[in-house]
Amino acid sequence: MKRNCMTQKELADRWTISHRTLERWRWAGEGPAYMKLGGRVV
Repeated sequence: MKRNCMTQKELADRWTISHRTLERWRWAGEGPAYMKLGGRVV
C-alpha cells in the first residue's frame, strides 16, 4: 500500500480550508494523522 505525504499547505488547499485550521486540529489532537520529517509536518 502506497501512502501519499502532503505538506500542510497542500492538504489545506485540497480540502479548501485554512492551514491554520490544520495546525489547530493538530494541537488539539484532532484531524488527520501527521508525521514530522526533518522538522516538516507532512
